[in-house]
Amino acid sequence: MLSVRSAGYCGCDGADPGYVLAVGAIPAVPENTPVRLFEVMKLELYADGGGEWWLGASSVSGGEIAPQPMLGPLTDDGFELEYLDGDGAPTADETAIKSIRVTVRGLTDDAVRTGGSGAMGHPEDSLVSQVLLRNSIRP
Repeated sequence: MLSVRSAGYCGCDGADPGYVLAVGAIPAVPENTPVRLFEVMKLELYADGGGEWWLGASSVSGGEIAPQPMLGPLTDDGFELEYLDGDGAPTADETAIKSIRVTVRGLTDDAVRTGGSGAMGHPEDSLVSQVLLRNSIRP
């Protein structure tokens, strides 16, 4: 049993641990050692009962099945991840991924304006961002 005291963060008085984690055999761990916890989450594009598309998240660790809406409404192809190698070409090889291009296509109530006097005529817009993975080195 590993006790983690978190008096400064959870309002504990310091006498009792804030959390008690049951773990297997591990080497001796000093008291007040930082512990990193994580939760496995699933992101997915899904249609709600009204026919609108949303980016939703559900907890795989917690056993959630139904996604909770996070972003939307989106187009039916409103969320896309492209895995790119060091040359910027799409790749399916997990060991070759150097960056990820994220595309979000959203819907608005009104037509999107481009800065001029007129609107584009349809109420959707997109955002594209590319993320370089930590510790990846470009050639």
